Amino acid sequence: MAEHGGNIRFLGEKSGLDPEKIIDFSASINPLGPPEWLRRVVSRELSGIRHYPDPDSFALREKISGVFSLPFEGIVTGNGSTELFYAAVKCAGSEEAILPVPSYGDYEDALIRGNVRIHTVPLREDEGFIPDLSRVESRMKKCGTRPLVFIGNPNNPTGCCADHGKLQKMAEKYPGALFFIDEAFADFIPDFPSALSWKLPNCIVFRSFTKFYGIPGLRLGFAFCEDNFAQKIRNELPGWSVNSLAQAAGVKALNDTEYQQETIKYVAGERQFLEENFSKLGIFTIFPSRVNYFLCKLKEEAGTGSKLSDWLLSRGIAVRSCGSFSGLSGQFIRFAVRTRRENILLCERLGEYRA
Repeated sequence: MAEHGGNIRFLGEKSGLDPEKIIDFSASINPLGPPEWLRRVVSRELSGIRHYPDPDSFALREKISGVFSLPFEGIVTGNGSTELFYAAVKCAGSEEAILPVPSYGDYEDALIRGNVRIHTVPLREDEGFIPDLSRVESRMKKCGTRPLVFIGNPNNPTGCCADHGKLQKMAEKYPGALFFIDEAFADFIPDFPSALSWKLPNCIVFRSFTKFYGIPGLRLGFAFCEDNFAQKIRNELPGWSVNSLAQAAGVKALNDTEYQQETIKYVAGERQFLEENFSKLGIFTIFPSRVNYFLCKLKEEAGTGSKLSDWLLSRGIAVRSCGSFSGLSGQFIRFAVRTRRENILLCERLGEYRA
């Protein structure tokens, strides 16, 4: 099982603190929290929970189809996009996969559970961990038939993106390969050139509502791919995978352009605030990010990521030590962007830290 941030129960047990009083920088969730309408939507839909949810998520898929200009039959909804990774790997039938690292731990976990042999392509620290697609392509040429290529775009935990044009050309050049492109954090980037627009038969694109709309406890995501492969994924998923409250919230979320614009502006400002203040501390190398989190490397004299994360947790602040990510050492930490008040508190605590 891949390790994740945001396990607030575990953090409370480890620290001995009330979990609700811990400021969680370990999970990359919208700092504004859920849209203000969410409570009303959930209350309105509560009477319907005496019925089974729509197993086809018809209204939600119809809304996704309209917003993203996608064919309806190619859309698959899931209990978070992570559920869809696992199902899609099983349906792919690939024996080998290329995985740039560091990347989201569930990519590797899904491939292992699907008995897929993994070939990692290390992202280089001196290149800011930006995916080098030429190295990915070189590794693909050494694989057998129908390799699977897993790309986080934007990538987690690095917060950077692959070159969209080059990625599209590579997918077009290798029609026999399967490209799994995870765009879970794409909504945080204005005018993001999504792979959804390519509509290539060998591309499966995953999107998440969880992070951007601040609903990790509700769980909602979708994938888009060729119709027959979409049906295979649906057949692999358990019945009623997406509950009725999540379906209703998803429809409403895609209508809320004001919340979307406010989030993008707010996150960009707070990310800049944190990066500027972190640079003054003198204990980090900061890697550029385009989303609601960023990766830092502690200088040797500042100790390890686990030491700093434990020190912060004892003071009620949780961060993500990244030693468990393939391709990263124990010096790396990921920080989510939170509210200005919380960001100021984090910077103050870091200013007090001594290795």
